Amino acid sequence: MHPNILINLGGGSVMTLLRKKMIGDMQLHHFSQSTQKSYEMSVFKLAKYYCIPPDKITEDQLKDYILYLINERSLKWSSINTITAGLRFFYRKTLGRDDLALSIPLKKPQSPAGDIQPR
Repeated sequence: MHPNILINLGGGSVMTLLRKKMIGDMQLHHFSQSTQKSYEMSVFKLAKYYCIPPDKITEDQLKDYILYLINERSLKWSSINTITAGLRFFYRKTLGRDDLALSIPLKKPQSPAGDIQPR
């Protein structure tokens, strides 16, 4: 069965197999409900941005999306880190795509002394 085929959960609720697998993966890792929702939303918004399933996104599209979040949406680094953590989890754990997971940049490094410059 194709991972993007919708499955009927009853009561008008529909879920893709990929989404169901990601939720199961997050539960196996004992993620909180809020983390699960946040990670799920990160993948959903990426797919919505490109109007294609998230497993069809290329490495260049992934990088361009993160640049869009930084430059056009002007999100704070804390938000970017949450989104990229969700995407990294999806690509690494749910899809087994370490190549894409590693192309997602890590958080902005902070100096131990903050923004204070040495004299």
